[in-house]
Amino acid sequence: MKDRMSEKIRLGFIGGGSNSMIGILHRIAGSMFDRFKLVGGVFGSNLEESISFGQGISLDSSRIYPTLEAFIESERRLPENQRIEVVSVLTPNFLHFGNAKDLLESGFHVICEKPLTTSYQEAQELKRIQELSNKVFAVTYTYTGYPMIRQMRHMIGEGQIGAIQKIDAQYFQGWINPIIHDKEKRESTWRLQTEKSGISCCVGDIGTHAFDMIEYLTGIKVRSVLADLNYLYEDNHMDVDGTVLIRCEGDVKGSIRA
Repeated sequence: MKDRMSEKIRLGFIGGGSNSMIGILHRIAGSMFDRFKLVGGVFGSNLEESISFGQGISLDSSRIYPTLEAFIESERRLPENQRIEVVSVLTPNFLHFGNAKDLLESGFHVICEKPLTTSYQEAQELKRIQELSNKVFAVTYTYTGYPMIRQMRHMIGEGQIGAIQKIDAQYFQGWINPIIHDKEKRESTWRLQTEKSGISCCVGDIGTHAFDMIEYLTGIKVRSVLADLNYLYEDNHMDVDGTVLIRCEGDVKGSIRA
């Protein structure tokens, strides 16, 4: 993206405002190694709140926009050496496809929070659009960048642990536990709403990281799965716990627990 390492990459956000945990993480990641500079974006659906948030992190109010359409139109009018170059898509899952599609077709590089989309068909469409645009498109399976993970992958690849016979991957979090037992809270949390989150909560949010780690670390592809998902309450339509049996190539078997 840059020829000179001394120049910072101009970064924008779609989502990631004051109440966004993932926004905090992307701001931290963007500041690491001093390679990115957050310039502006659309930080939420309320413009006044977005401006207040942006001013609180020392952004120019003129680069804080009410909608993605306004963001794209205004940024594209700027000289190339001033406009935002790459955009982090930090919106709820159901918005990822439309946000990423519009940004790619408008000439921006994209860093998209996972899941990439909420359907396989949309993922295939984004792949086609990305290839036509020739822009960088990243999905944030960031554990692959950890030095310890890279070391593990190297050791496994060198055969230092011997032949792999069984895989057991676990990813446990507890943030949703107080919510799931409160009827009002579980009905108002977008992570537990199929129309916003997609078909899966737990496995789609964190189990997918464990799946990614299995194939990345071992180099072995998963060929089939058998999942048992737990919803806890009849009025809850999203999984909050999952156990997945996996069969991999080379007769390797295992499990994912999330």
